Amino acid sequence: MLSVSKCRLYVCGARIVENEFVVKVAMRALGFDVKKADVLKILRDYDREGTGKISFDDFNETSKISLRNLRRVARELGENMTDEELRAMIDEFDRDGDGEINEEEFIAIITGDT
Repeated sequence: MLSVSKCRLYVCGARIVENEFVVKVAMRALGFDVKKADVLKILRDYDREGTGKISFDDFNETSKISLRNLRRVARELGENMTDEELRAMIDEFDRDGDGEINEEEFIAIITGDT
């Protein structure tokens, strides 16, 4: 299992703040083969406060990762994935069955508690 302290995963109230290593772990857990440059681009694109870190809310204003969000990220990473493949990725980690990844489910992906 992935060590939360090793990833420097910070829980600030209800927000998850990730560094590049945690983003890379999460993206790989979702099935993306990301390189460091891809992760740095994601951090730059979604870091609203310019801190070099992103929170779950920075990544997604709805506080959930939907098929649409995952499709956009896949496209930005140059991944050619079908909606069925993306849906399967979401379904694998969607514990509450709402068709999206919420913050709790995202934490489970990062920590390997799935």
